[in-house]
Amino acid sequence: MLVPANPGILCAMGLLLTDLRADFSLTRIVPATDASAGDVAEAFAALTERAERWFAHEGIAAADRGIARTADMRYLGQNYELGVALPDGPVTAGTMQTLVDRFSDAHRQRYGFVAEGEPVQVVTLRVEATGQVRKAQLPAHPERGPDASRAITGTRKVWLAETRDLAATPVYDRPALAPGNHFAGPAIVEQMDATTLVPPGWTARVDRWLNLILEANTP
Repeated sequence: MLVPANPGILCAMGLLLTDLRADFSLTRIVPATDASAGDVAEAFAALTERAERWFAHEGIAAADRGIARTADMRYLGQNYELGVALPDGPVTAGTMQTLVDRFSDAHRQRYGFVAEGEPVQVVTLRVEATGQVRKAQLPAHPERGPDASRAITGTRKVWLAETRDLAATPVYDRPALAPGNHFAGPAIVEQMDATTLVPPGWTARVDRWLNLILEANTP
């Protein structure tokens, strides 16, 4: 089990570090044939234009922009679709055949069969626009040995399910733990945004990125 250095704000960190994304879609119910290539190309051009306006509004540099195109497709008469990725480049008659082939592969993978000869429809066209953000660099810290005793702030009577009794349990201050520190449960690790219980039969160690790694002892 891995307990990050700041578990209480891990979701917020992920939100701040994830790439920006916006989704745009248009419904175009057309046969997946050569004759529909123009309609599909026109729809994707409109979606790409909307994505470019979003990029400009968000101030995303050209080098950090990404666009992925997909088409929701189905057999004629079906009431559910499968998303199929478009190949790069202009939409041509060859693109439509590639879409049909990819839809057949996706249908076989999902449902175990392909309905040979059945007409295929394009239903919804989608563009996913992404803007890359600068990622945080998490520094590695030098190890300072296995002794974690300097982080102990006291002991506390804790009822443990494993022993079905109260046990005097050492309490560790998480910020005082250093990379390489190692200790056995039962133990409690306290910090501002979380409390971690190390059960009996488990050990805890701090890695070079200040994660707390809990491992069950092998019998």
